[in-house]
Amino acid sequence: RRLPLANAQQYEEVYRFAVGAILSRVGSVPTTRGLSSYHLLRKLQEMFQVSDAQHTAWVDEENVTANKTSQLVVRVIEARNLASLDPNGYSDPYAVLLVDHH
Repeated sequence: RRLPLANAQQYEEVYRFAVGAILSRVGSVPTTRGLSSYHLLRKLQEMFQVSDAQHTAWVDEENVTANKTSQLVVRVIEARNLASLDPNGYSDPYAVLLVDHH
């Protein structure tokens, strides 16, 4: 049984988004309940009833896209002893992030 989406374009967009999410699990554990990315992609293909040819094409496209762009999200949880340097008595703090290429 196919998922109830409005039209074929919406169906493809949801599928491709899910493929991208599986392929770009940066910083997550390597498996989910013992399932590798390969197994998750196969399960997705089964759920959406996508042909092998179409599935392979979309996975290949997502792999190319994933290799072109990356996203790093950093959230500062806490800061202490910030100097009040602005005229209004507050600060505009910032964080410096260094990435080691080794």
